[in-house]
Amino acid sequence: MIETMTLRDYFASKAMEVFLTKDKGDWTFEEIANDSYLIADAMVKNQKVLTRREKTDLLTLKEVLDYVKKSKTSVYKEVKSGTFPKPLRVGMRKIAWNLSDIQEWISNREKTFMDMSLKNDGSYK
Repeated sequence: MIETMTLRDYFASKAMEVFLTKDKGDWTFEEIANDSYLIADAMVKNQKVLTRREKTDLLTLKEVLDYVKKSKTSVYKEVKSGTFPKPLRVGMRKIAWNLSDIQEWISNREKTFMDMSLKNDGSYK
């Protein structure tokens, strides 16, 4: 049964469970159902906001260039050579990078520079 429910119906059923375990007073089942769907609608709306917020973890080309302090040409050369994260297609004519991929690239790059600057005895050159 749950597999065929919409997210809205699922949220409404959970809200109804809470209503039905409380003292209903003189509420009718229809009032409980209506209020449950009002709660469900708010929860579905919140889910959409969370989904949009997750999309903000994507960086545009301009944001990537500002973040890594590289030119557009350098970024695309490094993407082609496999030394820079590949962008994602997010529209017909739009690409973006995952923020976490860029942060990981920076972290790995810093680690590489640190490793290169260490002498064999562990001190810095």
